[in-house]
Amino acid sequence: PDWQYMEDYMRNIEVRVSDSISKLESAQGVENSKIDVSSWGTFELRKLFGACKKGSRLVQAERIDGDVPLVTAGYENVGITSNIGNTNMEVFKDCITIDMFGNCFYRDYKFNADDNVLIFAENIKNKYVSMYIAGVVGKATSGYDYTNQYRINNYNRQEIKLPTTSSGNPDWLYMENYMKALETKVNDFLDKTT
Repeated sequence: PDWQYMEDYMRNIEVRVSDSISKLESAQGVENSKIDVSSWGTFELRKLFGACKKGSRLVQAERIDGDVPLVTAGYENVGITSNIGNTNMEVFKDCITIDMFGNCFYRDYKFNADDNVLIFAENIKNKYVSMYIAGVVGKATSGYDYTNQYRINNYNRQEIKLPTTSSGNPDWLYMENYMKALETKVNDFLDKTT
């Protein structure tokens, strides 16, 4: 047995779980305030971010152990089920994903995706705007399930509400600053609790 691989693999899982728990616990201490969206504009995802890609079909028996996270459909562990080394899979990074259940995440790391995951990466501004967009999209796409799955045709019709500039364009700077401020609040809270 490859003991070092198993140890490294479990350490990686432990770090991710610990980070997730920390983020959840810290979010409970951050003030939850309502945002007035009455003046926001409605935008189509496809027009903002271009065509999405679909991950590749990869059944369990064909997965090769490796170090690239495999994103599948699911909320737990942000949809990552394992790390694979299949070289025939496209590698993505700095993308937003939506799975068949409507779960949406920004991913700033290299990953592979199975065929139940849609990926869009065009016009990605930065991590803060991307996290904001992922939150808005995740809220708009909640409610999908096995009998009503989120697919490319849903993406092509998906509309979201976003803050706008005086010219009616998405206010990317507002989104970035909002997420930076939220990050600061969470970090301040964490500093006080450690």
